[in-house]
Amino acid sequence: MARMLSDIYPTRQVEGYSETHSSSQGSVTEAFLVPWATRISDIRLLLNSTHSDTAAFPDWQCTNVGVTHTGWETDTIPTKALLATTYVDPATGIELGAGEQRVYSDWIENWQSGGEALTIGKGCVWSDTGKPIEKEEVSAVKIFPQVQITMSGKIPGSDFNSNGKSYVLNTIGKTNSAAVSIKGFSYTAESLLFLGTDGSEAIDSATAASSYAITMKFAAMYDHTWNEFWDGSTFRKVLDEAGDPIYASAIFSDINPDKW
Repeated sequence: MARMLSDIYPTRQVEGYSETHSSSQGSVTEAFLVPWATRISDIRLLLNSTHSDTAAFPDWQCTNVGVTHTGWETDTIPTKALLATTYVDPATGIELGAGEQRVYSDWIENWQSGGEALTIGKGCVWSDTGKPIEKEEVSAVKIFPQVQITMSGKIPGSDFNSNGKSYVLNTIGKTNSAAVSIKGFSYTAESLLFLGTDGSEAIDSATAASSYAITMKFAAMYDHTWNEFWDGSTFRKVLDEAGDPIYASAIFSDINPDKW
């Protein structure tokens, strides 16, 4: 006769029970002691099933089952399998693996100094004579400081594959359409340019779960926006022939992993 969940639930163990609750995740871990011979069919029944206590954990889904053996029927065949099951609150999404951060503020930020070098020429004059600087006389540039900012974190592969990639591709090369905060610092509209994302996938050998190490890259202007250009004395906004800014803008909250 085929095994059913009702055959597994009575084997629930007191030891091995735990709950985890945070702003980004809720999960319950329970252990069941089942015959070694039925462990595979039991695992298949448990995976994607909902928790039996529907009052306390409504719709919490089993996302992972770990197996350890206990006792030996023979020298090579265990007697029992201890199944450690993890149920996840659907309101907080899938269970986060080790080191994964869905909350942007938990990511690691890095700053690198840089600058934009503009040739000093048209629009400038020599201080001693007041004469305009001619192109052939120029041998100096003015550096306008910039900051290269990276944000690095690790997220579940399903997050990056389902929404993250499309959000990133739609935002690359664009500026922030409104003020945006990163690690508590606010950047005014059009002062951040999104340069793109480096992503490296890893597969957990035990669970086959996918995760991505992500590095997002930005360039920040300090005293002007990305759509303002030096005219020799000040920065002025420039439009293309269609009347649009040189850099299109996007909603930068779309590339916040909280949304993915």
